[in-house]
Amino acid sequence: MNTTTSFGQLHMDTREVAQLLGLPEITAVEVAELEYDLPALTTGSRWRVDVTTPAGSLALVVKIARDVRHSPIFDLIPADLAEAAARGLPWEIEPDVYRSELGDVVPPGMSLPRCYAVQAIDEHSAAIWIQRVDHDTAWTTQTYADAARALGRFAASSEVGRIADRVGHPSGPHQARTYFDGRLRPQFVDLYRAGEIWSHPIVARHVTPALRARLFALIDLMPQLIDEIEALPLLSAHGDACPNNLLNIGEHEFVVIDWAFFGRSRVGFDLTQLTNSAIDLGRMPADRLPELQDVCLRHYRLGLADSGFELDLDALTRAHHIQLAAFSAVSAIPLEQLPAEDAGDPALDALMHERMGALDHMLGSVGL
Repeated sequence: MNTTTSFGQLHMDTREVAQLLGLPEITAVEVAELEYDLPALTTGSRWRVDVTTPAGSLALVVKIARDVRHSPIFDLIPADLAEAAARGLPWEIEPDVYRSELGDVVPPGMSLPRCYAVQAIDEHSAAIWIQRVDHDTAWTTQTYADAARALGRFAASSEVGRIADRVGHPSGPHQARTYFDGRLRPQFVDLYRAGEIWSHPIVARHVTPALRARLFALIDLMPQLIDEIEALPLLSAHGDACPNNLLNIGEHEFVVIDWAFFGRSRVGFDLTQLTNSAIDLGRMPADRLPELQDVCLRHYRLGLADSGFELDLDALTRAHHIQLAAFSAVSAIPLEQLPAEDAGDPALDALMHERMGALDHMLGSVGL
């Protein structure tokens, strides 16, 4: 029986699915949309797909990559910044990664999920059909160490670098400057300087005058820090190397997903998300940040050496600290989650407490 299955705007019958996956026959296709609680501008939707054939079954995920201009979030971007934001988020990167040979050249400790097909939907979107991966979501200190070493090998791989030069994110050498000018300055710095945010009850409860002064000192220092970042060695990076995207399958191995920000970046860039993302999401206490940094820096450096790139630990530590401050400190206050009126949300207060603890540490790490 030939039936039609829908993945959002994509509609296919069973024969078309079989042809796309290179299968002689499919007896059933079951589809369910995967909920994802983090906004993703270039992702239209994600679908859990189970394909049954006479020879067995396939467990897949279908991800719809689409132009950021078709995201509902795009309408929230100020009109004078919208087109620059769209140019800075090219949706084609992830489909191009799966079309490339990156999966064949990633160093030991990392792999990409098997990609069955990259299917063009129209000129603004594509469906990526990949293997669904069972993985351990509980991370230990050793898991972070293993991930950091794998990311270090990846960063310094010359084969990865050649692919990054061809299909990677265009910001490349100037990512920190682009991010500050394109996102942090208009969405955070301008609001901070306007002043009203500091009287918001939740902000006033957690941001002391001394911490606010140090945050403004960082903003004033940012041009100098960006110059320092742009002088660092240019290697490769996944671009969003948080535990959500590094699927721990055991034996020091990770299947890595969500490649929309892959490209050339400064040495140590991937340690920003690796060390801070769980704190940023309120899933880990901020007092763990120094421990994670120590572990991840040492093992990332070992990974760099595995791929033939030697760097002094002090130099790597400085590279990490300035990039973490540049990419995470200015946006530590969760503006998008602040209600118009303080409703006494304990979860938001807990998140603010942890983020301000991380901010205090980040500022201290760059001498502020």
